[in-house]
Amino acid sequence: MATERRSRWFGSAALIAAFVLAFFPGAAGADLQKTAEWGAPEGPPFNAIGDLAIGPGGTVGVYDQVVGRARVFTADGNFIRGFSGPLGRNGSEDTVSLDFREDGSITVFDRPASRLHQFSAAGVPTGQIDFDIPGNVRDFSVDPDGGYIAASGDDLRLTRFDESGAEVLGWATARVLGEPSWGGAQVEFDSHDIDDRVFLATGTKLGMFSRSGEFWATWSVADEECGVTGPGLTDLALDGNGNIFLLADLSATEDRNMLFKLDQYMNILWREAIDSGINKLAIGPGEAIYLAGSDLKVRRFTRTEPAVPVPRWNCEQPPAPKKFELLGVKYGPKRTWARVRFRAPEAGKVTVSGPKIRRRSVTVADAGNGAITVRAKPKFMKPARPRRQLKLAVQITFKGDSGQYSESTRVHLKGKLRRR
Repeated sequence: MATERRSRWFGSAALIAAFVLAFFPGAAGADLQKTAEWGAPEGPPFNAIGDLAIGPGGTVGVYDQVVGRARVFTADGNFIRGFSGPLGRNGSEDTVSLDFREDGSITVFDRPASRLHQFSAAGVPTGQIDFDIPGNVRDFSVDPDGGYIAASGDDLRLTRFDESGAEVLGWATARVLGEPSWGGAQVEFDSHDIDDRVFLATGTKLGMFSRSGEFWATWSVADEECGVTGPGLTDLALDGNGNIFLLADLSATEDRNMLFKLDQYMNILWREAIDSGINKLAIGPGEAIYLAGSDLKVRRFTRTEPAVPVPRWNCEQPPAPKKFELLGVKYGPKRTWARVRFRAPEAGKVTVSGPKIRRRSVTVADAGNGAITVRAKPKFMKPARPRRQLKLAVQITFKGDSGQYSESTRVHLKGKLRRR
């Protein structure tokens, strides 16, 4: 985690605090610290900032959708190159998705046309792909392991494609997210040691899915910030450590906008009030935070951690007390084990038990999300063929200061029949 050196801190603390409080009304103690800025009049002017993307070495891509032009900058904002190619002008709406590949090549996806424009690292056009995507395209992203993914349609359908643009898999998400069919959405891939994860942010909900479309968990900004009347989540970005960054517009009439950082279990690490004009987000190396918006500037920030988070918005009614609940089941390779995700209301001990599984416990230090591993007892996993599915009844028990709670579920592992 990036931290600010304290040498000569006292000489610049007042200046930093004055800037952050001016640009981010309501920010807590100048936690966000600006480290770079560019845009007119100090740098190349932008007509509109349609998307931000981070490339190899921390380079920053900015797409100006009014003139249909992409520009590449160093991490400090020094101009490297710009190109238009066959992109044309897309107007002032959010109609493009800009991405870098690991080799520095660039893709620009035209959402209304469902067309991907490809460029070399030098900005030379290298081809285009036309996609058959059902419904209106909400967002489009590059799969770091190859291929692409799109969010589209009234059912918030996620569709995976291979490198040629052929569909690999698709699944609807609106039912599990419970969000309205209108509005924007943001989708991102994240590599994980068990299974790659797909994140979809729309309305007040953030959903997590596996690469194969298995629903994993949700997080709601409405559970953290009561009285949400605005569009909700407006942008999504991931860092290289499994952390999730979210922009949220919380009110249609008030200046209530937040930047959230969540861990891989979707627990809040911190929240920070930001200016209402910010609507674009990207995360660079070392968790450099890039923000852009209606003032047509790109700014880079770091955030000193730990720090006092912005408190919850005052509500007339206190939020409902959190309870212990199960969030879903994730399976390991060949279904020889499973991970049951849960949400704990406080610190305590979580125990998994059942007639055919190994009993084990984990300790949670505070309220939040976690997971516990489920394995069958050895006698049900004999080394013989053929394999069969074991439908195991599982009880997850939480014990904390406020009492003991239990939830039941089933896991479907694959064991092997013993020879007779």
